[in-house]
Amino acid sequence: MSILERVRNRWDSWTNFWTGLGTPRDKTEYGDYQLNSRLTDYELAALYNTSAIPRRIVNIVPREMLRQGFAVTCPDPTAATTVSEKLKSLDALNMVREGFILGRLFGGAVLMIGADDGRDPTEPLDEGGIRSLKFLQVFDRRRVIPETYYQDPRHPKFGEPCVYRLSALRTGAVSYVHESRLIVFRGAYTPAQERLYLVSWDYSVLQAPYSELRQFSMNHKSVEYLMTDASQGVFTMRGLLRMIAENKLEDLQARATLLDMSRSFARAVMLDADQGEKFEKVQTTFAGIKDVLDASAQLLSAASGIPVAVLLGKIEAGLNATAEGPIRLWYDELSCDREQDLQPRLERLVKIVALSLRLGDRKFGVRFKPLWQETAKEKAERNKLEAEEAQIWITAEVLTPDEVAVARFSGEEPQPYRVNPKSRIVDPTLGIGDIPGARPAAAKPEPPAIPDGNQGLSGPAPPVQKPPPDAKADLPLTV
Repeated sequence: MSILERVRNRWDSWTNFWTGLGTPRDKTEYGDYQLNSRLTDYELAALYNTSAIPRRIVNIVPREMLRQGFAVTCPDPTAATTVSEKLKSLDALNMVREGFILGRLFGGAVLMIGADDGRDPTEPLDEGGIRSLKFLQVFDRRRVIPETYYQDPRHPKFGEPCVYRLSALRTGAVSYVHESRLIVFRGAYTPAQERLYLVSWDYSVLQAPYSELRQFSMNHKSVEYLMTDASQGVFTMRGLLRMIAENKLEDLQARATLLDMSRSFARAVMLDADQGEKFEKVQTTFAGIKDVLDASAQLLSAASGIPVAVLLGKIEAGLNATAEGPIRLWYDELSCDREQDLQPRLERLVKIVALSLRLGDRKFGVRFKPLWQETAKEKAERNKLEAEEAQIWITAEVLTPDEVAVARFSGEEPQPYRVNPKSRIVDPTLGIGDIPGARPAAAKPEPPAIPDGNQGLSGPAPPVQKPPPDAKADLPLTV
């Protein structure tokens, strides 16, 4: 069915046959979305290697997430230091960053873990039998092809690749490796149905914003052309068309040459007033160009998901303009993605390194530093506010100085306050189970009753008179 027939057969929109709204005469009805062709590997490589903005779109997320690296955590500081040193010797940080970048660019990449467990590489990794970890190597999607898939529907990875075929870049040698020996980095999120056509991989992060990227680049290229013609010289002379018709091109060329020579030597133009010659410059107007470029930059920022201030290094002008809000929001998104996507991969790598060092009986983790870096002034102000808050809690006897000291100064970064239930006394009316591990308060003895002639035993007992203190106790102690 053609577009015209489809518009004519529509019955789900407002129409006005007099004005043409919603009818075949309405030009807005012919807007139709067409699927762009998938960027080839050659185009992706060319965009990344020869164009600055696509390269920045691909690099900025991995570089920001791993800008300050990551720290290995463990209750045993010595074990954490040992694992960290092993990761440095393997150049793990750069390998992870490279795999992350290549995955975003080509839609997928793998980090091969060269662990020696005595098994064939096509078999699952035996974590309990790892003898050593020899190397880490990155392969992008162009050199990694899924060979077999999980066939058991009861397997948690049913339908996912089981064994990959890896190709060497220079020699062309092929190796088959089980997926448990690889850490997979993906590209832009791609539904499973579309991944069938991509050999189980994803689209590149440059695929979706490609149209906006092209528009942004062409707008700047157009401005470049305008700059070259910002001031155009116009030379008018009487009888120009007659000279062309009479084939007096040599006289015309000689006159143009003399005019150009006079401009070059004397910076002046010599004209013949009797012949009606006239020379002037026509200026090109640039009004509104900045607004167009800013709009295209905002569109590219929305398409790539990167703030303009980060993508282009542009700081908004004005007294109240600031880029802090969008950057903080973007950092929050990066922090969430880092914890959900990157941290599990790093923790698996750290676990395998620990097993290769015979430290598998300890619990390891990965910790990142905050993406937003405070200035010295901001840090001092925050410390002051936290100190005032802690003083209020201590004064109100909600926290103890020891609990505040442990929360604030026991590690590299301040931690949330933690109350030690075993050191607290609980009201017996609340029940022991209200606070686990807390000890109940001692029951206060009831005051003894005194006899009353009319009402029996009632009323509180009179205060007990303490005996006078010993005279010797008041004397100063001497040695």
